[in-house]
Amino acid sequence: MKNRGTIYTLIWLDKGENNPERYEFFTAPSAIYTKYTAEQIGAAKGTLLNMMGRLSEDGKPLIFTPPKNSNLRIIKGILYGKNAKEDNNSK
Repeated sequence: MKNRGTIYTLIWLDKGENNPERYEFFTAPSAIYTKYTAEQIGAAKGTLLNMMGRLSEDGKPLIFTPPKNSNLRIIKGILYGKNAKEDNNSK
């Protein structure tokens, strides 16, 4: 399995668990600010960029709670995929 990139997931805790609007996905942390303001996110763009500029040593997702918005979690994770040439039955 190959690392195919990074994904940034917003989870709005104040929306119901079965509400599809609870989850939003972005390709870069800066893209979040094209849809939302710093006030809506609860953190300045620079703060988020600094936090998301790293990934934990063990490659596990990084979870960020904006200091001024306890109803939001931003998770940096890795997208995985496989090459077209890989056997469909291999793991």
